[in-house]
Amino acid sequence: MSTFKSGVAAMAAMMLAATSAQGAYFTYAQFEQLSVNARATYIAGAYDAYTGLHDADEASTRLQQHRQSCISNARMTNVQLAENVAAFARAHPQVQAQRNVLPALIGYFNAACGYPPGESK
Repeated sequence: MSTFKSGVAAMAAMMLAATSAQGAYFTYAQFEQLSVNARATYIAGAYDAYTGLHDADEASTRLQQHRQSCISNARMTNVQLAENVAAFARAHPQVQAQRNVLPALIGYFNAACGYPPGESK
């Protein structure tokens, strides 16, 4: 492959990566309007973003490990997690008014998984 073609291919790859990395933030109402698979994909990304926001301190690490274990032990798929988060939000209108879906996700985790042993809110 010529140097020019290699450069063009590299530039295209970088542009695609930058575009997909921008992401989108949905309100809860917008989240509810997504298809089941789109909600599952979105909630998986929201969870990844949420876990990336925490400091690497010991308490945050324990909390994230606890939540991951909770989801893994329940053998929950992304579709099930998204549906459970939506059901939680429908039962708790205050999280529906938030600017994004993250409060519903965190609220669901707190309700379904609780906190690591010996810790509280």
